[in-house]
Amino acid sequence: GDDYDSDGACDLGDTDDDGLPDSIVTGCETTLDADDDDDDDGVPDGEDLDPTDASKGRASEEGEERSLLATIFSPGVVLTAGVVIVFTVFAFLRSRAGKEEF
Repeated sequence: GDDYDSDGACDLGDTDDDGLPDSIVTGCETTLDADDDDDDDGVPDGEDLDPTDASKGRASEEGEERSLLATIFSPGVVLTAGVVIVFTVFAFLRSRAGKEEF
């Protein structure tokens, strides 16, 4: 697109001052192209945790670890593990009780 020249009619700012507007007003006729990386951190806005803050890009490893913990402790996993544990304890106690009768 053309170099960024804000007239305020179609553009919605330029966070990283790279010459591309962060976004374009819907339905507004312009030759400008919207910036796919508003904060110029190298992460496309669609994948960016905060598209206007260059210090926050993709999910960090810490965030991914939290996602793993969230998955492990999700209701489906906890319920399944609980059922397996209860069944195992029940089977163990039943087999033990059967041995005491002889």
